[in-house]
Amino acid sequence: MLYQEQLETLIRQLQNELHQMHDRFMEEKDKFNKLEIKYKTLKEQLMQENKLLHQIINTSHNLIFVHDSDNRFILVNQAVVKTYNTSIEKIIGQKHDFLGFNDLDLSSLSQLKKESVLITQESLVLPTKGTRYFEITRYIIGFQNCKNYTLCVCVDMTDDKLLEEKHDSSSKEQAKLREMISNFINITSHEFRTPLTTILSSTELLEKYGKDWTEEKAMFHLNRIQSSVQHMVLMLDNLLFLEDNV
Repeated sequence: MLYQEQLETLIRQLQNELHQMHDRFMEEKDKFNKLEIKYKTLKEQLMQENKLLHQIINTSHNLIFVHDSDNRFILVNQAVVKTYNTSIEKIIGQKHDFLGFNDLDLSSLSQLKKESVLITQESLVLPTKGTRYFEITRYIIGFQNCKNYTLCVCVDMTDDKLLEEKHDSSSKEQAKLREMISNFINITSHEFRTPLTTILSSTELLEKYGKDWTEEKAMFHLNRIQSSVQHMVLMLDNLLFLEDNV
């Protein structure tokens, strides 16, 4: 009888423990289900954000790519693919000199590691556009306990550079033209003195002695005055021409 009671007591204890274990199991299962739902939600959100990020990157006209610490491409956008007339599969895993990018010198590399960002001006020979000039911004992307990656954004500055060079060339031409005009005016100012002197001297002579001169002598001085005036008119015309064409 005593044995029977002990057995029943043991069974009840086991049943209670089983019920408790079942309750704990259900609680843990409920927590797991909630975590699974949260995980799926976060995963879906991450996938949507990743999809949006890729859409933004691929709609950019700038060359955007990421390479690892070994300078091997792990991501490139469609602008890179289109510019180099190739495919993503052919680029991924290749070193960055595959697209014509050079290794950074020690000074630039040190600055990049120190400040996590570096902006350089570089020229690239592109298969579809020839030589183009880019402003390349590099960002260090670091993950804890993982190797670093470098994000590069290349903005084509060729048109701006050509415009700047054209402006510099135009400024030099204008400076040269201004110098020529200045020299011409200096020469012309000296040239004006000769006909003016001739006109003044002939006028004074005519005024003082014209009544006593023969017609031939008077005409000689009048012709000198007329010739000097024509010469001055020609020089003035040249000055006006320069003014209208500068």
